[in-house]
Amino acid sequence: MRAYSSRRVIYTLLVLSLALGAGVLALPYLRDVFIPQIPNDSPGLYRKSADPELEWERIPNWTGMIGGATVHINSLGYRGAEISDRPAPGVTRIVVIGDSVVMGQGVTDDHCLPSALERELTRRTGRRFEVVNAGVRGYSARQYPAALSKALPLSPRLVVMVLTLVNDPEREKWVPRSERLTEMQNSWLARLPLTKPILIKPFEEEIRRLFIPHVRSLYDPAGREWPMFLNDLARVKKTAEDAGLPLIALVFPPVEAPGLFDQEARQLEMVLFRLTRPERSTQRMPEVRNSYRHICLKPVSASLDLILVDLSESGAQIEAPFYIPPGTVLHLNLARLNPEFQRPLTFKVLTSQPFGATQMTFRMRGRFEELDADLEKRIRRALLHLQTHSRKLL
Repeated sequence: MRAYSSRRVIYTLLVLSLALGAGVLALPYLRDVFIPQIPNDSPGLYRKSADPELEWERIPNWTGMIGGATVHINSLGYRGAEISDRPAPGVTRIVVIGDSVVMGQGVTDDHCLPSALERELTRRTGRRFEVVNAGVRGYSARQYPAALSKALPLSPRLVVMVLTLVNDPEREKWVPRSERLTEMQNSWLARLPLTKPILIKPFEEEIRRLFIPHVRSLYDPAGREWPMFLNDLARVKKTAEDAGLPLIALVFPPVEAPGLFDQEARQLEMVLFRLTRPERSTQRMPEVRNSYRHICLKPVSASLDLILVDLSESGAQIEAPFYIPPGTVLHLNLARLNPEFQRPLTFKVLTSQPFGATQMTFRMRGRFEELDADLEKRIRRALLHLQTHSRKLL
């Protein structure tokens, strides 16, 4: 009787183990039953472009599914409804260039960024706008100059360039490679349908591990991609200037990794400040914040440091990651350094020069309009705490 009970316990445990193992293996497939899957993309959206710089382009009058959403390409090769060669009277036309973020991967025509921008501008101003979606999936900054040139015959009044933080400096498509990835791809687990989903998570983790240094290498000033990326941006600016068009640059941060590439975001911000600001001159800007001519969806610019680095009888010195023209009057909030400062202090910029290896930081000399002996002492005390207190003065 005791032997029979032992056999029954062993048999029960064996059945439960098999059932549990089958359940674990089946878990990755349950989502196929309960979660609708995105259908495959429709073929035939792209063709080889006659412009070698573009490489590929969308086929006019195409309709299909991309990322689970219906996509319509008009007769001019742009996503959305039909448009004429020239805007109708009373209509302000804007062209938006970019990659899949602009193109609207996975959303309908009406939910793309250009469509939303068109509705919002019309709602806020009461005027008529037409925003052309010139975004193409897979494009990077190297294709933006040619993409803008192609759109100029549409007679836009404004150009918006959308940059994707993590990969727009790329010159060619990145392919992750490592011994671990090769081992997982060639393992017996990857060859069996039931065990293959077990590798999904470690596979994604390995790709993420490789992706982080790849992105940081794109922003290396001594690397191959960064100088070419800067040249691409300069060409976009020149193309817009030659056509007499204002340029706005827009940055999309990686939503899947918030904060991971803050250093790269800051570096790109400084470049865009220089790219979209007016040329250096002694022309006075009445309000420095109104001179910002680029937009970032993540408010990176709000965290840029304006650092008071020196104070002497001849004046004060400030460093900032953007250009401030001589003659500009700043209202500096020193309360973050020392609570004694209850109101902003007026600082007038006298000179502004770039410095450093990348020439993307500016050193401004100027003077405090209300500086007296007592105020100077308090500022000097505040400067002693710069290493342990916030450096944000604006």
